Amino acid sequence: MNPLLPKQTKTSKITPARNNSGDRDSFNVTLRKKENMSHLKPTDDLRQSIREEMSALFDDFKCSIIREFDIKTSEILNRLIKVDETIYNLESKYEKLKVDFEDSVKTVNQLKTENQDLKSTVMSLTDRVSQLEQHSRAANVEIQCIPEFNRENLITTVKQIASTIKYNLCENDIHLCTRISKINKENKRPRSVVVKFSCPRVRDGFLAAAVIFNKKATTNEDKLNTSHLGIGGERRPVYIGEHLSPAMKSLHAAARARAKELHYRFVWVKSGKIFLRKTETSEYILINSATSLAELK
Repeated sequence: MNPLLPKQTKTSKITPARNNSGDRDSFNVTLRKKENMSHLKPTDDLRQSIREEMSALFDDFKCSIIREFDIKTSEILNRLIKVDETIYNLESKYEKLKVDFEDSVKTVNQLKTENQDLKSTVMSLTDRVSQLEQHSRAANVEIQCIPEFNRENLITTVKQIASTIKYNLCENDIHLCTRISKINKENKRPRSVVVKFSCPRVRDGFLAAAVIFNKKATTNEDKLNTSHLGIGGERRPVYIGEHLSPAMKSLHAAARARAKELHYRFVWVKSGKIFLRKTETSEYILINSATSLAELK
């Protein structure tokens, strides 16, 4: 131990110089931090500032959205007003069309009723005209397939037929004797001869005698033909029937075709009416219209 140095007691301690120096440095750092922190806002103030900024931004955004919403809403309202006006106009037009349609339906129904009535009237008038036409032919007969000649005497021909079928016919009983035009111009058959007698009774007697004459014939060649009229050459059948009106002629032709289709054996005309019979023992059927033919079985 150096005698020049003072003695140290056990309780005394010596702090190194670096420690003093270190404390000063630490103190200085603390002061600098406090100085730096003095320029910063507190945490609450910062949060408040952020909130205010965010609130301002949100308010601006909200105002912008509201303005845009108001503009769009106004546009939509204007469009809705126009749509409402259009719908109102359409409803007005619809109501008018509805009224017009209902009136049209009423008119159509009325026209249908009138048309049906007119059809019934026309059919009734057609039937009446046909009956009148047929009634005007009540004393007539139609003779078919008599060959045509120049300067022919049809009255003499009719008298010859009456003599052949054994019917007593006076010349005064013949009021008219003439040929009629063909319905089908391309038909090669000679024109038919229409004979108008003095009354229906004479006509019916003449027809009955012709039917009896043909029934008595043993062969088809013996039935009334051109040879009975003194006409030479090939024998051709001569047919005698009632003089039918055009409507009845058409119905008669249709009845013959229908009878052939359904295998009806007999078709005949009597007093201007058409009859059918399927067999000799079956009942006759009166055909007075095309509907009657359609209902046949």
